[in-house]
Amino acid sequence: MHTAEMLSEKTVVLKEGNLLYSKLQCVLCGKCLSFRPVSGNGGYYSCGRCCPESKQCLLYEAIAEHFKFSCIFEGCESMLNWTEVEAHEKICNFREISCPFSECIDKFQLNCYQSHFEDSHILHKGAYKSDEYHIENLSTSMAYINLHCIFYEGLTFLVFIRLSKLKGGNRGICQYSVFYMASEQNRSNLELRLRINITSDTFLTKTSKHSAPNKELYFGEDY
Repeated sequence: MHTAEMLSEKTVVLKEGNLLYSKLQCVLCGKCLSFRPVSGNGGYYSCGRCCPESKQCLLYEAIAEHFKFSCIFEGCESMLNWTEVEAHEKICNFREISCPFSECIDKFQLNCYQSHFEDSHILHKGAYKSDEYHIENLSTSMAYINLHCIFYEGLTFLVFIRLSKLKGGNRGICQYSVFYMASEQNRSNLELRLRINITSDTFLTKTSKHSAPNKELYFGEDY
Protein backbone atom coordinates (compact mmCIF):
# COMPACT_ATOMS: atom_id res chain seq x y z
CA MET A 1 0.00 0.00 0.00
CA HIS A 2 1.34 3.40 -0.94
CA THR A 3 1.97 5.82 1.91
CA ALA A 4 0.03 8.53 0.08
CA GLU A 5 -1.60 9.25 -3.25
CA MET A 6 -0.16 11.99 -5.45
CA LEU A 7 -2.89 14.33 -6.71
CA SER A 8 -0.30 16.49 -8.44
CA GLU A 9 3.42 17.06 -8.20
CA LYS A 10 2.93 19.39 -5.23
CA THR A 11 -0.13 17.95 -3.46
CA VAL A 12 -0.27 14.82 -1.30
CA VAL A 13 -3.64 13.23 -0.55
CA LEU A 14 -3.97 11.88 2.99
CA LYS A 15 -6.84 9.58 3.84
CA GLU A 16 -7.57 6.66 6.12
CA GLY A 17 -5.55 3.65 5.08
CA ASN A 18 -2.45 5.66 4.15
CA LEU A 19 0.60 4.88 6.24
CA LEU A 20 1.43 8.58 6.48
CA TYR A 21 -2.15 9.38 7.53
CA SER A 22 -1.90 6.89 10.40
CA LYS A 23 1.29 8.59 11.61
CA LEU A 24 -0.19 12.09 11.61
CA GLN A 25 -2.56 11.67 14.54
CA CYS A 26 -3.19 13.85 17.58
CA VAL A 27 -1.80 12.32 20.79
CA LEU A 28 -4.88 13.53 22.71
CA CYS A 29 -7.88 12.61 20.55
CA GLY A 30 -6.34 10.28 17.97
CA LYS A 31 -7.79 12.27 15.06
CA CYS A 32 -5.81 13.46 12.08
CA LEU A 33 -3.50 16.45 12.52
CA SER A 34 -5.53 18.43 9.99
CA PHE A 35 -7.09 21.01 12.32
CA ARG A 36 -5.13 24.17 13.12
CA PRO A 37 -3.18 24.95 15.20
CA VAL A 38 -1.02 21.85 15.32
CA SER A 39 1.49 22.13 18.15
CA GLY A 40 4.44 19.94 19.09
CA ASN A 41 6.09 19.09 22.37
CA GLY A 42 8.95 16.62 22.67
CA GLY A 43 8.10 14.90 19.42
CA TYR A 44 4.39 14.59 20.23
CA TYR A 45 1.78 16.63 18.38
CA SER A 46 -1.74 17.78 19.24
CA CYS A 47 -4.44 19.28 17.00
CA GLY A 48 -6.44 22.48 17.27
CA ARG A 49 -9.57 20.55 18.24
CA CYS A 50 -7.92 19.69 21.56
CA CYS A 51 -5.60 22.69 22.04
CA PRO A 52 -7.09 25.66 20.18
CA GLU A 53 -4.92 28.18 22.05
CA SER A 54 -1.60 26.48 21.36
CA LYS A 55 1.09 27.98 19.16
CA GLN A 56 1.12 26.73 15.59
CA CYS A 57 4.15 24.66 14.60
CA LEU A 58 5.41 26.61 11.58
CA LEU A 59 7.34 23.69 10.10
CA TYR A 60 4.26 21.45 10.15
CA GLU A 61 2.15 24.23 8.63
CA ALA A 62 4.61 24.65 5.76
CA ILE A 63 4.33 20.93 5.00
CA ALA A 64 0.55 20.67 5.58
CA GLU A 65 -0.10 23.34 2.96
CA HIS A 66 0.77 20.68 0.36
CA PHE A 67 -1.63 18.08 1.82
CA LYS A 68 -5.22 17.24 0.96
CA PHE A 69 -6.93 15.82 4.06
CA SER A 70 -9.93 13.51 4.09
CA CYS A 71 -12.76 14.51 6.44
CA ILE A 72 -12.53 12.81 9.85
CA PHE A 73 -16.25 12.00 9.93
CA GLU A 74 -17.31 8.55 8.78
CA GLY A 75 -19.16 8.57 5.47
CA CYS A 76 -17.96 11.99 4.32
CA GLU A 77 -15.90 11.87 1.12
CA SER A 78 -14.73 15.51 1.14
CA MET A 79 -11.05 16.17 0.49
CA LEU A 80 -9.92 19.39 2.12
CA ASN A 81 -7.06 21.82 2.04
CA TRP A 82 -5.29 22.63 5.30
CA THR A 83 -7.16 25.95 5.49
CA GLU A 84 -10.61 24.41 4.83
CA VAL A 85 -10.79 21.75 7.54
CA GLU A 86 -12.02 23.85 10.49
CA ALA A 87 -14.89 25.48 8.56
CA HIS A 88 -15.94 22.17 7.01
CA GLU A 89 -16.12 20.29 10.32
CA LYS A 90 -18.59 22.87 11.66
CA ILE A 91 -21.09 22.23 8.86
CA CYS A 92 -20.39 18.63 7.82
CA ASN A 93 -23.61 16.60 7.61
CA PHE A 94 -21.71 13.56 8.90
CA ARG A 95 -20.44 15.20 12.11
CA GLU A 96 -21.42 13.64 15.43
CA ILE A 97 -23.86 15.52 17.66
CA SER A 98 -25.43 14.85 21.05
CA CYS A 99 -29.17 14.41 21.34
CA PRO A 100 -30.75 17.72 22.46
CA PHE A 101 -33.16 15.92 24.80
CA SER A 102 -31.65 16.33 28.26
CA GLU A 103 -32.64 12.84 29.41
CA CYS A 104 -31.03 11.19 26.35
CA ILE A 105 -27.29 10.47 26.25
CA ASP A 106 -27.18 9.18 22.66
CA LYS A 107 -24.83 10.58 20.05
CA PHE A 108 -25.36 10.21 16.33
CA GLN A 109 -24.41 11.68 12.98
CA LEU A 110 -26.25 14.83 12.02
CA ASN A 111 -27.71 13.25 8.90
CA CYS A 112 -29.28 10.52 11.09
CA TYR A 113 -31.15 12.84 13.48
CA GLN A 114 -34.59 12.15 12.00
CA SER A 115 -34.34 8.37 12.44
CA HIS A 116 -33.06 8.88 16.00
CA PHE A 117 -36.04 11.05 16.91
CA GLU A 118 -38.45 8.57 15.32
CA ASP A 119 -36.91 5.59 17.15
CA SER A 120 -36.21 7.13 20.57
CA HIS A 121 -38.54 10.10 20.94
CA ILE A 122 -41.69 11.54 19.42
CA LEU A 123 -41.44 13.15 16.00
CA HIS A 124 -44.46 15.32 15.20
CA LYS A 125 -45.26 15.40 11.50
CA GLY A 126 -47.18 18.43 10.30
CA ALA A 127 -48.69 21.17 12.40
CA TYR A 128 -48.49 20.52 16.12
CA LYS A 129 -50.10 22.02 19.21
CA SER A 130 -48.16 21.84 22.45
CA ASP A 131 -49.81 20.61 25.63
CA GLU A 132 -51.50 23.19 27.82
CA TYR A 133 -49.88 23.98 31.14
CA HIS A 134 -51.18 26.33 33.80
CA ILE A 135 -48.94 28.79 35.58
CA GLU A 136 -50.92 28.16 38.77
CA ASN A 137 -49.47 24.64 38.90
CA LEU A 138 -45.89 25.86 38.99
CA SER A 139 -43.70 26.89 41.89
CA THR A 140 -41.21 29.73 41.61
CA SER A 141 -38.36 27.26 42.07
CA MET A 142 -39.36 24.82 39.34
CA ALA A 143 -40.01 25.66 35.70
CA TYR A 144 -41.95 23.69 33.10
CA ILE A 145 -39.56 22.75 30.29
CA ASN A 146 -40.47 20.89 27.13
CA LEU A 147 -38.86 20.08 23.82
CA HIS A 148 -40.70 19.23 20.64
CA CYS A 149 -39.32 17.88 17.37
CA ILE A 150 -41.50 18.83 14.41
CA PHE A 151 -41.07 17.49 10.87
CA TYR A 152 -42.97 19.62 8.38
CA GLU A 153 -42.77 19.62 4.57
CA GLY A 154 -39.35 18.00 4.56
CA LEU A 155 -37.92 20.35 7.21
CA THR A 156 -37.15 19.52 10.84
CA PHE A 157 -37.46 21.99 13.70
CA LEU A 158 -36.66 21.76 17.40
CA VAL A 159 -38.89 23.90 19.60
CA PHE A 160 -37.83 24.52 23.22
CA ILE A 161 -40.46 25.92 25.59
CA ARG A 162 -39.76 27.05 29.14
CA LEU A 163 -42.54 28.35 31.38
CA SER A 164 -41.49 29.83 34.71
CA LYS A 165 -43.45 31.49 37.50
CA LEU A 166 -42.45 34.80 39.05
CA LYS A 167 -42.82 35.61 42.71
CA GLY A 168 -46.01 37.36 43.75
CA GLY A 169 -49.24 36.21 42.12
CA ASN A 170 -49.78 34.30 38.92
CA ARG A 171 -47.18 36.03 36.81
CA GLY A 172 -44.87 34.19 34.50
CA ILE A 173 -42.39 34.17 31.66
CA CYS A 174 -42.72 32.01 28.56
CA GLN A 175 -39.35 31.54 26.87
CA TYR A 176 -39.03 29.80 23.53
CA SER A 177 -36.31 28.90 21.05
CA VAL A 178 -36.77 27.48 17.57
CA PHE A 179 -33.91 25.70 15.80
CA TYR A 180 -33.87 24.60 12.17
CA MET A 181 -32.08 21.25 11.87
CA ALA A 182 -29.92 21.72 8.79
CA SER A 183 -26.38 22.42 7.79
CA GLU A 184 -25.59 26.12 7.42
CA GLN A 185 -24.92 25.67 3.73
CA ASN A 186 -28.35 24.06 3.17
CA ARG A 187 -30.53 26.59 4.97
CA SER A 188 -33.44 28.06 3.07
CA ASN A 189 -34.94 31.50 3.51
CA LEU A 190 -37.49 30.76 6.23
CA GLU A 191 -40.05 32.99 7.87
CA LEU A 192 -41.01 32.12 11.43
CA ARG A 193 -44.51 32.80 12.73
CA LEU A 194 -45.19 31.86 16.31
CA ARG A 195 -48.61 32.18 17.94
CA ILE A 196 -49.06 31.87 21.69
CA ASN A 197 -52.55 31.58 23.14
CA ILE A 198 -52.92 32.27 26.86
CA THR A 199 -56.18 31.30 28.51
CA SER A 200 -56.50 32.44 32.10
CA ASP A 201 -58.84 34.05 34.58
CA THR A 202 -56.48 37.03 34.62
CA PHE A 203 -56.11 39.53 31.83
CA LEU A 204 -53.09 39.72 29.60
CA THR A 205 -52.24 43.41 29.78
CA LYS A 206 -48.88 43.46 28.04
CA THR A 207 -47.31 41.37 25.31
CA SER A 208 -44.12 41.65 23.33
CA LYS A 209 -43.95 40.92 19.62
CA HIS A 210 -40.65 39.67 18.22
CA SER A 211 -39.42 38.52 14.85
CA ALA A 212 -36.38 36.67 16.21
CA PRO A 213 -36.80 32.96 17.07
CA ASN A 214 -35.41 33.20 20.62
CA LYS A 215 -37.42 35.51 22.84
CA GLU A 216 -39.39 35.93 26.06
CA LEU A 217 -43.04 36.73 26.61
CA TYR A 218 -44.26 38.12 29.93
CA PHE A 219 -47.81 37.60 31.12
CA GLY A 220 -49.93 37.81 34.28
CA GLU A 221 -52.20 40.18 36.15
CA ASP A 222 -49.51 42.83 36.67
CA TYR A 223 -48.59 43.10 33.02
